[in-house]
Amino acid sequence: MNDIIKKDIFSVLRNTLKAVLKDDLLEIRNQSDRTIHNSSTFQDKYSITTAVVIYSLYKILEKNKFRRYGKWKSFHKFLINELKKSIVYINKGDFKNYLLSLKKITRSMVGLDKNVGLFMDKIVYVTKIKKATKIHEHGISTSRVAELLGIPTWEVMSYLGHTKNFDNSLNKSKSTKDRLNLARSIFNLK
Repeated sequence: MNDIIKKDIFSVLRNTLKAVLKDDLLEIRNQSDRTIHNSSTFQDKYSITTAVVIYSLYKILEKNKFRRYGKWKSFHKFLINELKKSIVYINKGDFKNYLLSLKKITRSMVGLDKNVGLFMDKIVYVTKIKKATKIHEHGISTSRVAELLGIPTWEVMSYLGHTKNFDNSLNKSKSTKDRLNLARSIFNLK
């Protein structure tokens, strides 16, 4: 794993742990978004998996109804301990146990209640699609993004078709005349 990715994931996990302890939902969501740049630049599974798990965690914590479940306190305690372990694993470079720790966090979210399990499956899937579109915005092809996240390309394309992310002025092509003038100015041609 690239040192930049390792440092960034370490920072994201540490900040996520602090946010969980403070119950700062906005910060948890922001931490999930921080890994998108690395996901786009390096296209690594660690950044992508981290983004998906943290965003899924955000969605669970956002729903206050889950806090009323009998298993909530043990889930919260487990979550904090597992986040601490994942920080240690990533810091040591123990990527196998790091990914295992993220899986445990996901399973613990599903284990809150039988109804949460169905909700979590949908959250994780939708999160993957949303993160795919964010990575795609950074210039990665839909097929590569789908491959990285383990989802069908047509699902990513379908979601992209329903968003308006590409309607902004930054995504508009320049006219042929403007491109020709730019090329001429670069090569000092008239």
